[in-house]
Amino acid sequence: MTSPVRRARRAAAARRATGDRGLHRWALTTVAILRQEESIVAWAERRLAAPGGDCPEATRRGDDGLTAAQAHVAEKVAGHDHLVVVVGPAGAGKTTALRPAVAELHARGRAVFGVAPSANAAAVLADETCADADTLDKLIVEHRLARPPQHRYDLPAGATVIVDEAGMMSTARFAALAQLADDKGWRLALIGDPLQFTAVGRGGMFGHLVERFDAAELDRIHRFADDWERQASLRLRRGDTDVAVVYNEQGRLHGGTCNEMERRCVEEWWRRRDGSERSLLMATTNEAVDRLNRRAQRLRIQRCELDHAGPRTETKRQTIVVGDEIATRRNDRSIRTDCGIAVKNRAQWTVTSIRRDGSIVARGKDGNVELPADYVREHVDLAYAVTVMGAQGRTVQHAMLLIDRPTDVRGLYVGMSRGTTTNDAYIAIDGERTPQWTCSSDALRRTGSTIPRSPGAPSSQTTRTFHTCRSRQRRLPSHRRGRGQAALQSRSSRRQTGRSSSKRWCATLRAPRSSPSGNGSRPERFVPTSWR
Repeated sequence: MTSPVRRARRAAAARRATGDRGLHRWALTTVAILRQEESIVAWAERRLAAPGGDCPEATRRGDDGLTAAQAHVAEKVAGHDHLVVVVGPAGAGKTTALRPAVAELHARGRAVFGVAPSANAAAVLADETCADADTLDKLIVEHRLARPPQHRYDLPAGATVIVDEAGMMSTARFAALAQLADDKGWRLALIGDPLQFTAVGRGGMFGHLVERFDAAELDRIHRFADDWERQASLRLRRGDTDVAVVYNEQGRLHGGTCNEMERRCVEEWWRRRDGSERSLLMATTNEAVDRLNRRAQRLRIQRCELDHAGPRTETKRQTIVVGDEIATRRNDRSIRTDCGIAVKNRAQWTVTSIRRDGSIVARGKDGNVELPADYVREHVDLAYAVTVMGAQGRTVQHAMLLIDRPTDVRGLYVGMSRGTTTNDAYIAIDGERTPQWTCSSDALRRTGSTIPRSPGAPSSQTTRTFHTCRSRQRRLPSHRRGRGQAALQSRSSRRQTGRSSSKRWCATLRAPRSSPSGNGSRPERFVPTSWR
């Protein structure tokens, strides 16, 4: 089979020979990146071709209400296949399917360990499946140190490693995990949804594997209370933004000025919270999250839940008082609770006291913790609102999403699928626009808020578009080297997204200064790759 590198070079030579400078058919990438992605595909092919088998006994340990698809997933994860790929929309019951599989593995004395891109997601995975879990980075780093890995990470051959939110795994981490699994003889079970948020850096390999190979798919939605919302969420997931008509008819879209939408959004959050209902306040940008956090804090002060005249401390952007709900924004294993659990990124706490030096004593589900003043200043935020990406994986009764600037389908889908009972979007509009128009495909196209590409195509999530008149190989400055736009994309995956193919050249923004091979001895050559 011809490699992507050779195909790219042949396509580039053919276009140079014909004088075709079509700007819309190319992306920039490096030879090392193409080879890394090709090696992952070959690794998956090899593992999927290896003999294995399912474990039908796993379904006996699940609830009687397991669907056929959930039972199939449980049997595969608890089986003996070297690689299991599971894909499911938000609310499809992925955790429900994993729980009996983990129980069966434990019952048979087989090791199982869970990993996730973030510490908070790993903690949720551990709580809901009863499997030991930590971050993917921690597992990889433990096996790279000069000393032997700690006992919990020193998994035996044949162990099952469950990767939750696999769609958010970067390509570099994917390659490292694949190599580690081969070296140690582990099985891998990749669980995720390629149509939700992907890796912050170069990613998309999970979606490509889902598209290229047979994956176990959970196709029934269980999360939402209303039948119409189950079908609407699937349409939104596929990129059909015309479904905004349905949400508008159900009263889920609200429009007004930015100030009005922020106020209404926080008031609705307060009403649900005051009624002891689990609610989630979200926004599409960090700036909007900061504004919502300050509004929520002021509302609690007005309702006499917080004493603004009492002890306080300052962070980089906010003022914290006793009683505030805060989030730690950096993993720090040197800071531990009285239960011996390390502080995790996005873990939520309630402030119980503030000391004169600015340090905080807080209470959370992992126990009580004392956060040093330096950590508080740099890595603590109010936790009344979160970004949509930070909310991925969470489930509540009522979800409120503030949209104050153009977003893409992923942001809409994740934000409008967190609540089991209601999911409302508060949209800042101007002129004679309506909330429905703002959420429609025409509005997204006019605002240029998306870079249409297949979620199954390996590429960086952090891209910007630019035009160029050169269709030959191009060398980029050093600050752009090492993170190209890979071109493993197919027409079928573009049809799934419901979005038109991009007519732009793309290149990524952030990159390490050394070459992807890690030796840093010479710069990488960038090659144009076709988006045919």
